[in-house]
Amino acid sequence: MDGSFLFDSGTISNRGAYGYLFILSYHKMKALYNSIKR
Repeated sequence: MDGSFLFDSGTISNRGAYGYLFILSYHKMKALYNSIKR
């Protein structure tokens, strides 16, 4: 999933802020999962 669409409008909305936090936590959990899986 690509999160670039959240920033196309250039405005900071609640949806964009929560989407940004979700993407950050998603990548963090994915990295953690990959490190555990090895």
